[in-house]
Amino acid sequence: TEQRTSEDYLPLGDIMEGALDEIEAIGSRSGEMTGVPTGFTDFDSLTNGLHPGQMIVIAARPAMGKSTLALDFARAASIKNNLPSVIFSLEMGRNEIAMRLLSAEARVALHHMRSGTMTDDDWTRLARRMPDVSAAPLYIDDSPNLSMMEIRAKCRRLKQRNDLKLVVIDYLQLMQSGGSKRAESRQQEVSDMSRNLKLLAKELEIPVIALSQLNRGPEQRTDKKPMVSDLRESGSIEQDA
Repeated sequence: TEQRTSEDYLPLGDIMEGALDEIEAIGSRSGEMTGVPTGFTDFDSLTNGLHPGQMIVIAARPAMGKSTLALDFARAASIKNNLPSVIFSLEMGRNEIAMRLLSAEARVALHHMRSGTMTDDDWTRLARRMPDVSAAPLYIDDSPNLSMMEIRAKCRRLKQRNDLKLVVIDYLQLMQSGGSKRAESRQQEVSDMSRNLKLLAKELEIPVIALSQLNRGPEQRTDKKPMVSDLRESGSIEQDA
């Protein structure tokens, strides 16, 4: 405890030295991406990628493409750039995720895969992309009812063994808090999980992407445009992200 207390705070002078080193390192890379790339060029040019300690929330109503977008981010990180990432999927099974990844990488329609109507060209494209997809450092955990404690333990292990660079959680409202103390309400529980995901991002120095449902607010507006206040079951998600 004594050792930790002495190392927790630093004078600004010491911190400045590290900050200057980081600025110089970025400069020496001549504008190269400093964060984890998402694969979306315009977005990456604005953000310079996803950065350590960030909690990023992708929110939408059901069946709007949240999972597909999150998979695209994981594809860009692991398949295109060989950066280790993990997807905790509390909604989709691992085989469904694998099929979606293959479909996107090989450019074969998912409904052709599911209906058994793939052409010879489809099979050729699939065979061509399979080795790269299989070799990617992308981990998938489709355990149901995952608690925050379990996710934290698994992420720490992956960070230690595989130098984990990105975490995707699909989706926040399906998680269990897993704490010994029962939350006063579901809102409080989701708030606690959101806060813990932000702390996890800071502790492991990696970006954490959390998918989130929106409430029915957008459907009641004439323009159907979602607002930050529509985030479901918690007001703290917007503060943590």
